[in-house]
Amino acid sequence: MPLNKVSVSRLLSEKSATIFYVTGETSIEQAVSEMNRQSIVSFVVKIGRSTCGIFTERGVLTRVVSAGQDLKATRVREVMTECIQRNLPYFISA
Repeated sequence: MPLNKVSVSRLLSEKSATIFYVTGETSIEQAVSEMNRQSIVSFVVKIGRSTCGIFTERGVLTRVVSAGQDLKATRVREVMTECIQRNLPYFISA
């Protein structure tokens, strides 16, 4: 069966430029509901104007559902992947 080939530039041209975000205080239930409504798989998590993490569909499965946490009581900040901010140059080894 032949594979369908789609160029990366075509995929990117069809993606929305909108970035969706939630606050760390958003409940998992609210975040998941909005993910479903928007047909997205992740949110940027913000505190004020600062980005502090990412909340993903995979995180919901591994950190919430598998752990048996309450979707209404658990907040995004408790299970998000935190951003690591470092001012280090990137190196490519040969």
